[in-house]
Amino acid sequence: MSGPNLSEARTPISVLIVENHDETAPVLQPALETRGYRVSTTRCGDPALAAMRERFFDIVLLCACAPGDLGLRTLVRARELQSDAQFIVLAHDDSVGTAVRAMSLGAFDYLVAPVNPDEALVRIRRALEQTATQREVARLRRSASLNALGGLVGHSPGMQRVFDLIQRVAPLNISALVVGETGTGKELVARAIHDLSPRRRAPFVPVSCAAVPETLLESELFGHTRGSFTGAVTDRRGLFEEARGGTVFLDEVDSIACAIQAKLLRVVEERTIQRVGASHDIPVDFRLVAAANRSLAALVEAGDFRADLFFRLNVFPIELPPLRDRKEDIPLLAAHFRDEIARTTNLPVLPFPRRIMRRMESHDWPGNVRELRHYVERLMIMSAGRNSMDAVALPVGNGHSNGGLRHALDERWNLGRLEAEYIRVVLEHTRGNRNRAAALLGIDRRTLYRKIETLPG
Repeated sequence: MSGPNLSEARTPISVLIVENHDETAPVLQPALETRGYRVSTTRCGDPALAAMRERFFDIVLLCACAPGDLGLRTLVRARELQSDAQFIVLAHDDSVGTAVRAMSLGAFDYLVAPVNPDEALVRIRRALEQTATQREVARLRRSASLNALGGLVGHSPGMQRVFDLIQRVAPLNISALVVGETGTGKELVARAIHDLSPRRRAPFVPVSCAAVPETLLESELFGHTRGSFTGAVTDRRGLFEEARGGTVFLDEVDSIACAIQAKLLRVVEERTIQRVGASHDIPVDFRLVAAANRSLAALVEAGDFRADLFFRLNVFPIELPPLRDRKEDIPLLAAHFRDEIARTTNLPVLPFPRRIMRRMESHDWPGNVRELRHYVERLMIMSAGRNSMDAVALPVGNGHSNGGLRHALDERWNLGRLEAEYIRVVLEHTRGNRNRAAALLGIDRRTLYRKIETLPG
């Protein structure tokens, strides 16, 4: 069996075998050295710690059967000294439980004696792949540390341009138009513009224009007076008034009906609104950021969007690239989502096996960053209770246990069906705990309750 290609390495991969009974080293050391590894041996406890203070190792094979949990105590101290090394625990049949405990303390894997050299080489190669992945993610994090705005993450040229445009437009009191496919993070761009602007201490008011029925959108945006329509029992301020010196984010502005487009144009031009049922103008102070999934220019040409409103919105366009055009950002995004999800759900932070990372990097992600986040979230849920993600066979794009998005596409599910099925999966995972389910779904409890009430079946 061949090991990793060491001919291109600047220095040989170094392995430390820590054991008290000389059972593994005589068998494994020749096999490793034949393949170019540099192997050292030592005893458990203080001798091992002394060796690790003197040199850095890529792999440490550590005996778990030392008396009095000496192996575990050595592991805890050793990880402080060798933060970049991968630890593989050596166990006997009667110490497998100790080896499992060692994995909870940060060991990568374990081997049961007598050690088979070929099996050991496989585990070592996996550990080295994990090290390479961790180092790459750390490098990407460092390169992107100054280029992450309001949850936007990326070091690709396309995202560097987005970051630059955000920083240029944020201080200016002009409208911006964010264009990108569904799931690319348009609201994150709008929030970053708001957070970097002089208006950051005032409200950020997001409006999903496509989610509000046309009959209600005008009242939502401009407000209404008492008695202006059935159910209007009091005067109500609209969202432009609620902004009060802040930022209004109109998402999916391309879905607004033509009649409301005319009224929106007046608000943008004159900075005054007229509530539904009222006859007087009310001055409003807001900064407008709009977003669209489709080309507004094409809609103007087709006669479906007002040209004058388009020119008012398109003062400063920002185009978000789809994830398939910035795949170099996937390792960084996946790690970012994993850490974020772990903070809100108490799910364990597990490293991504190289095979899963390769799968993520080769997928086109038609749902973009949002789809990637949902995949990472589901991967973490399926890995809960395990010590690694290696045993999880979760196809990329799988959003449901009975076949995933491809199955949903074949059966022509609509978005409502997809949402309902995912809510059921999360509720099942949380055993009906709606607080945890809402946190996993990224919505508040009231929104979850409302969605549960409308679940079909």
